[in-house]
Amino acid sequence: MLTVLDLCPYWSYPPAGGGPLRVFNLNKEAAKFARILQFSCRPTFGHLYSGWKGWLGSRSQHITSTYYEYQYFSPLILGVGYILYKLGFHSDLFISELVSALSPRELRNNLSESSIIQVEHPWLFKLAKGLAGGRPIIYIAHNFEAELWRNPSWSKKLVREARLLEVDAVRSSTAVVAMSDMDAWRLTGEYGIERAKIAIIPNGVNLKELAPAGAEQKLAARRKLGLDKRPVLLFLGSDHYPNREAVSLIRKWQSELGPRLNVQFLVVGTVGRYFQTTPFMRVEGFVKDVREYLLAADIGLNPSLSGSGVSLKTSEYLAWGLPLISTPVGVRGLELEGANVMIGGVADFPWMIETLVTNRQSWEKHSREGRQVVEKYDWERLGERMVEVYRRVMP
Repeated sequence: MLTVLDLCPYWSYPPAGGGPLRVFNLNKEAAKFARILQFSCRPTFGHLYSGWKGWLGSRSQHITSTYYEYQYFSPLILGVGYILYKLGFHSDLFISELVSALSPRELRNNLSESSIIQVEHPWLFKLAKGLAGGRPIIYIAHNFEAELWRNPSWSKKLVREARLLEVDAVRSSTAVVAMSDMDAWRLTGEYGIERAKIAIIPNGVNLKELAPAGAEQKLAARRKLGLDKRPVLLFLGSDHYPNREAVSLIRKWQSELGPRLNVQFLVVGTVGRYFQTTPFMRVEGFVKDVREYLLAADIGLNPSLSGSGVSLKTSEYLAWGLPLISTPVGVRGLELEGANVMIGGVADFPWMIETLVTNRQSWEKHSREGRQVVEKYDWERLGERMVEVYRRVMP
């Protein structure tokens, strides 16, 4: 069986947040056709949910008989990453050098069994090049990173370093996997590679596990979460600048739309650490399981103004049968039309929200058609496309 070493900057099991969810689900499906040995370098905030024991120490996760994740823990990696994060810098810029210097035995063992190296994000690509030994390298471009580096708080030197890492990953890899056609054309235009080098595999959903909630389920979820009967408008987001930008807009709308339409906004995810709960906007922050919140919600919001890749929250809203209200940026990379979802600019959000809240027929139409259109993005289908990339790069 074909064996792939996947280098990932963060632990992905159990998955919490967009990046870990993508890595976990795509690898799990691809592992039906290939053996996946994932080496992950640091815990996420989600792994702190169960206390410090969730962070401390390396561990092996045998997810399926052919999908294995080794979660590597090093105080050095965690300490350097934390300091950079608190200073406002990208915490993974130097992770290749750190892992290379530490030379974990488990990484060497996994490498010896692998014929392909897969790299999630550009931060470990330098390490992959040093280990490759003639093996093909597949770069997974979770974002068009240049879009995310436009942060005035970062020094020009670090921004330049991050860009160089992405340039090397895109140009030196055997194949690139992008989230969307838009990202693919950006990568070709920015870094001068052939479009044929890039495969498109967007973010997906587990349609077998996700289903629209019935009236009784929704009521039970609301009772469990302590939500009242007002319609719930949900936003899911990690600590990511485009998400903070989106919640800033929601914070403006809630003060006017909350009392006028008798609705409540619900913000869930680590993006919540920057915002406070109000009478019309409840901020939950990180939660271990978002399913109860999706069951309780009536409408999914994605007022993103920036970002790249494919928004995982968009697919999840639709899979759960939530009518979606989004900017064009929020539906990037997905084949969605105005007939299936409500798409508009920031100025359009108040009237789009009012339309769905006050018109039950419109709500039901968008709920039904949104669920139908997202079926093409089931993780099982996307895993098969990932295996096609493996076969393409093998000599």
